[in-house]
Order: sequence, then structure tokens, then C-alpha cells
Amino acid sequence: MKALISERLKLTETTSLSIGELRCHEPGCAPVETVITARFDDNSVKNWKIEKPVQDIISSDLENLGF
Repeated sequence: MKALISERLKLTETTSLSIGELRCHEPGCAPVETVITARFDDNSVKNWKIEKPVQDIISSDLENLGF
């Protein structure tokens, strides 16, 4: 997953990329969502969320994020 995202975003080797699952206990949200965080060389941070577990993510989910 990290390699695919890094390639689509054309990230440099010094950009930090993390992917994690979070459980939501609030009404109306998905029970598990995946959060993708990129930390760039200029100290900026970009986050994306997909409302499903990592194992269920398909290529079109990433395309819908604007990668």
C-alpha cells in the first residue's frame, strides 16, 4: 500500500508516509477508517481518510482521493 501511494503521489525518499486504521465510536461514521498521512520535506502534512479497513482498499478508493 505504501509503495502504491508513494508512486501515485511521486513522493521523495525523504517524505514520511504512514498508514493507520482508526476505530470510530461516534454515530454515523464507519466502524473502521484508514488514515493516510504524508509529511513532506517542508514540514507540511497532508491527511486522507478512507472509510474502510486497509485490507478492503482497492485502487479506485485511492483514485477517489485525488491521487
